[in-house]
Amino acid sequence: MQVNESVQVQLITREEETYVLARSQERAKKEEAMRWRQLRGLMRDLIKLRRSVRNGVLVKSDKVLMRLGDIRTMAASLALCE
Repeated sequence: MQVNESVQVQLITREEETYVLARSQERAKKEEAMRWRQLRGLMRDLIKLRRSVRNGVLVKSDKVLMRLGDIRTMAASLALCE
């Protein structure tokens, strides 16, 4: 079933429930752009962390690991690391 040119709709029946699955090309593009934006932010954070370590702002390894853990937590939400 096609609602308009860019949206596909599919009815899925499981047990006694019927679900409507709608797919849109525009939405897929938007989600991809959002993921790229988040990825760029993570890369920016990693570069900032590296710069802080190189310049001696972050000296203690536990602080570096804490900051890296924060970045990894953000990356997990993107399913970029395990």
